[in-house]
Amino acid sequence: MSDILSEARPRNAELGVTGVLTAVDGNFLQIIEGQDSGIETLLTMLARDRRHADLVILDRRIVTARAFGDWEMVSPRLAADEISQLSRLLSKGTSRIDDFIPVLLKAVARQDAILEGRESLKHSHAPMESSAPPTGDAEI
Repeated sequence: MSDILSEARPRNAELGVTGVLTAVDGNFLQIIEGQDSGIETLLTMLARDRRHADLVILDRRIVTARAFGDWEMVSPRLAADEISQLSRLLSKGTSRIDDFIPVLLKAVARQDAILEGRESLKHSHAPMESSAPPTGDAEI
């Protein structure tokens, strides 16, 4: 994941794209936010990259504010309950972005609290596993 992030973050910053990336059940789950042009450029790059297979867009829409606007690409460590929730959502196959965002925001907030010393790993739902935008931005 660190290799992916080290490549994605500068590219996403250049494209004005933000979001979150994690892996669940052997699949990558990513929410990408930004202007349509940045997202389209990124999707074209991902489609041409041989490391990506079976790219599926679960949802695409216009938003008034980004959920993950503070990060070019954040990848939170997921607690067991978060993995379970995301796994259930993915297995449904009909979930929307709004179904995933609260779970991912919770993971990011918990991770931030740990990094800032406001919460310890011991009290953070262990076990853990690796894993001001313009109006008119989109999420996919």
